[in-house]
Amino acid sequence: MKYSEKEILGLIERYNSMNRKNITINLSTVYKTHGFKNKDIIRDFGYTPYKVNSWSALSSPNVPTFEDAIRLAVKYSFSIEELLK
Repeated sequence: MKYSEKEILGLIERYNSMNRKNITINLSTVYKTHGFKNKDIIRDFGYTPYKVNSWSALSSPNVPTFEDAIRLAVKYSFSIEELLK
């Protein structure tokens, strides 16, 4: 999908203003739907286990940055919109 600069800015603003727990829940759904796991992200991107594992813990305020979320969407073939539900 191709986005204009204005649409990209809107996605960034939506993502950054979203409740972090909702992002974590949506990310978990994307993992299941698209068949990848934390260990795949760690291997494919070289991120630390602490960083990636914190994204999937509901008790953690950590979520992927918008840039990391885009990288995941590209690598694992899902739409960034799936995280913004």
